[in-house]
Amino acid sequence: MASFEVRVVNENQGPIKGVAVRLEFKGLLLGITSEDYTDAEGVALFYGHKEGKVNIFVNDDSYGEYQFRDGDQVTIKAK
Repeated sequence: MASFEVRVVNENQGPIKGVAVRLEFKGLLLGITSEDYTDAEGVALFYGHKEGKVNIFVNDDSYGEYQFRDGDQVTIKAK
């Protein structure tokens, strides 16, 4: 199973703590993860999922589609 990190930053690239992040898997892997909250480094960690395409949601706002690959980290600049 794969692990995937979402890092949420502000407009100055500083980490944002306590932000709700969830993933929505696309295609045959349909499903939505439970929310995880960013830590002091702005990172939410998702593990135990198969690789594939996901939509990333931060505080219920969609931030687009990404390819979920083991060990990847995606950085999201919060609105």
